[in-house]
Amino acid sequence: MHAVTNGVHPSTWASLPFAAMYDQNEPGWRHEPELLSRADRIPNDSLWAAHQQAKQALVDKVRELTGVVLNPDQPSWALHAA
Repeated sequence: MHAVTNGVHPSTWASLPFAAMYDQNEPGWRHEPELLSRADRIPNDSLWAAHQQAKQALVDKVRELTGVVLNPDQPSWALHAA
C-alpha cells in the first residue's frame, strides 16, 4: 500500500478508535501509511474492540443529529430481511 495524494490523509481517514489502535500497534502509520499493510499482525480482539467503539460512535452521532435510535447489535443483513 502506498500513499497517494488525493486529499485524504490517515489522521482524518481513520476513526478515533481505529487511530488509537493503530497508534498502539503500528506507530508511525500517520506519516507512513504503508505500515498499515502489516495490519494483519494486529490482534483480532483489538480490531474488534476498535470496530465496536467506532460503531457506537456512529450510532451516537445518528441519534444526536436525527433523534433516531439505532441498535448497534442489529446485524446489517437483518435490515434487508423480508
